[in-house]
Amino acid sequence: MKVKITTRNILSWIKTVFINVVAICFIIIFFEAYLAYDEFDREFGIGRVTDTYEKGSRTHINTNEKYPVDLYPNATFVFEELKKEGKRGIKRFSPGALVVNDMPGIDFEGETVFPFAGVSNIGTVYCKESGFWVVYDSDEHGFRNKKGTWKDAKKVSPDVVLLGDSFTQGACIEESDTFSSAIRRTGRSVINTGVGGTGPIIQYGIFKEYIAPVKPKKVLWMFFAEDIRDAVTEVKNPLLSNYLSDAGFKQDLMNKQDLIDKSLSFFYEVGYPKMLYDLRNKRQDRKYIVTAKIVERSFFNGSKSFFQVKKLIRSLHEDVDPTEGNEEHKLDLFQTVLSKMNEEIKGWGGELVFAYIPTWVQYGGTKDSYGISVTDNYLLKKDIINIVEEHGVKSIDLDSEFIRKNDAPHTMYNDNKYGHFHPTAYREIGEYLAERFEKLTR
Repeated sequence: MKVKITTRNILSWIKTVFINVVAICFIIIFFEAYLAYDEFDREFGIGRVTDTYEKGSRTHINTNEKYPVDLYPNATFVFEELKKEGKRGIKRFSPGALVVNDMPGIDFEGETVFPFAGVSNIGTVYCKESGFWVVYDSDEHGFRNKKGTWKDAKKVSPDVVLLGDSFTQGACIEESDTFSSAIRRTGRSVINTGVGGTGPIIQYGIFKEYIAPVKPKKVLWMFFAEDIRDAVTEVKNPLLSNYLSDAGFKQDLMNKQDLIDKSLSFFYEVGYPKMLYDLRNKRQDRKYIVTAKIVERSFFNGSKSFFQVKKLIRSLHEDVDPTEGNEEHKLDLFQTVLSKMNEEIKGWGGELVFAYIPTWVQYGGTKDSYGISVTDNYLLKKDIINIVEEHGVKSIDLDSEFIRKNDAPHTMYNDNKYGHFHPTAYREIGEYLAERFEKLTR
């Protein structure tokens, strides 16, 4: 039976093909949009907080926690509770906030000081990412240790001092789950000098001001992957840059705790509220930027997938797959800090050990929210490890040695999103860290 070809049949066929093409394009673009939004949600979304990763996620609400978020929705409620208990509470201090806002330090009563830790001997309200507010009593220099830690360290050098950022400080977890507690359970005396909002330059400043004077047997530098970015910004600060350019430079912070306490208390009342407001605005601006990228990527990638012209488009648009930028400068700063620290530690007969902490982005997608591809050298990881090895420093790669061996490593972070480890993961990683550290330093 022959089908008579008519104008109507041709038009009908064209119409059917057109509808199918549009439908396929729509499906592809919708899928790309979903993937892009999922990435956005993982960084900015408000979801559940997880405490397990073996059989899916579950909300972490532990009735044993003193300040669960469902009862204390913001820090104000926690401060009020501390008042009822006859205690004074204060927000934790982030040195990086001064750097981001181009502040050389805090001016107070004719003196300028750049604090590295918080107010001493006080209830410090940290964060709530794990489903409850973490509150700890700071030591005599504002770090997260028991009171009297530094007095003891001046008498007998500690076995280990941990240096690092918020992961080392123990962001959003109880003290028993911190890395320092895991190592302490092996029988070693430990001091935790981890401070959130710090990068390599500030951490070297902490080393010079607080660690070098007590000359510990071991220094464990817990390096978070994203800290490599902070070095470029920190070194621009005129005061911080002195730590690299002048071997004898110090603020003498160990003997200025009274000034630090007063200046920080003043800063919290006068400067910090405005700074937090500005930071919130910057984060909101970042949301707009990321959202625009999502829209662009959704349509661009969808069309690109359909028409199979990925290579051609990339050749025409060099900024489609951007790089970090300042790679050599970042690595040079990192190497300078590592080298100086290592030589000084060896000078008093101690040993430096390096531990690498990965960011969620290394498991959560093929690109980060800046559009940078997540490769095996993302955030210059391979270069950093190579530098550590070249200097003969022992290292622990928590990424390849432990976390990546999990079936779903991204779920070891709170709510399977960008942020810190959830309490269960902290404990397991801490146990592995302590075991590896023991073997490396026997």
